[in-house]
Amino acid sequence: MAELICFPAGGASPDAEAAFTVEPAWQGLGHGRALMEAALRDAARREVAQIVLHIQPQNLPMRRIAERHSFRIMLDSGEILATRQVIPDDQPLAA
Repeated sequence: MAELICFPAGGASPDAEAAFTVEPAWQGLGHGRALMEAALRDAARREVAQIVLHIQPQNLPMRRIAERHSFRIMLDSGEILATRQVIPDDQPLAA
């Protein structure tokens, strides 16, 4: 499951937050990568300037997905904050 929340809610906005969850039985099969790529395409379609992710430090798979998609990774109050500019007609950057 994935969600892209634009701020302010509604139309085009400068920022959006993306959230993902993949059930344990389905992890390691590329579903997280596919969800990230769909979120990037949706953000570009909505004219979002930047996507923000809040990642728990122990969530290494999500951190790897963010890094592979060129997110900037920062530590913020015990949580990982990842940000990435959205490019119009955004295409996945991951190999």
